[in-house]
Amino acid sequence: MDDIVIVGDQVAGESAKLRADLTAAIKDIRSRLFDVAELLYKAQQERLYTEPSFKDYVKSLGFKYRRAQYMTSVIGMCEAMNLVRPEYEAIGMGKLRAIARLDCSVEATYTNPADGQTTPMRDWIMGLIELAPSRTVEEIESHVRVLKGEVGELDMVWENFRVLRQARDLTIRPAIDKMKLLLGTTQKDFEGVAVDTSPGRCLEAICARFLTEEIDDEG
Repeated sequence: MDDIVIVGDQVAGESAKLRADLTAAIKDIRSRLFDVAELLYKAQQERLYTEPSFKDYVKSLGFKYRRAQYMTSVIGMCEAMNLVRPEYEAIGMGKLRAIARLDCSVEATYTNPADGQTTPMRDWIMGLIELAPSRTVEEIESHVRVLKGEVGELDMVWENFRVLRQARDLTIRPAIDKMKLLLGTTQKDFEGVAVDTSPGRCLEAICARFLTEEIDDEG
C-alpha cells in the first residue's frame, strides 16, 4: 500500500510540474513553440493529467485543442523518425505540420498509381524532411497531397469567407453542430474517445441537402 501511495505522489508531482512548465511556455509561445509542443506530447503520451481526456486538459490550459493536436502529431512524427530537437526545430512548425499529415507508422506505404510500385511511407517522409529547408510550405503541402491521394476529385482546398459574428453564432455553428449529431462520429482518438465529423464535412452535407430539396419558385 505504501508503494502505491508513493508512486501516486510521484505521478501527481510530475503532473503538477509539467503543468507549471507548460503554462509558462504557453505564455511565451513565440519563442518557446517547440517547448510547448514537446510538453503537450509528454502529457498526452504519459497521461499526466487528471482531466477526463487530453482534450479537456488542453482546454483547461486555455489552449486551442486543434493546435495541440497538430503539435503533438509533429513531435510524434519526429520521434518516430528518430529526429533530434535541433534537426526538426530548424525546419519549422509550418513545414513539419504539413509533413505530419502523412502516416509515419512502420506498415504505412505509398503506391504510385502510374507504375504500381509500393514504397514505405517513411522513406517519403524522410525525403520531405531532408527537402524541407529548401522548399516553401506550399511546395511541401503539394507533395503531401499527392502522397495522401488528395488529387483530382479528392483534392482538398480551404474555403475562407467572412460572416457576421451573429450569423456565425446563431446560425452557422448551430447548423454544423446539428449535422454532427446526424452524421455521428467517424473515428476514435488515441484515448478511445469518439471524434466528431469535421466541420467541413458537415458543411458539405448541409449544402448537399439544400441542393436536393425542392425550393419554392417565388418568381
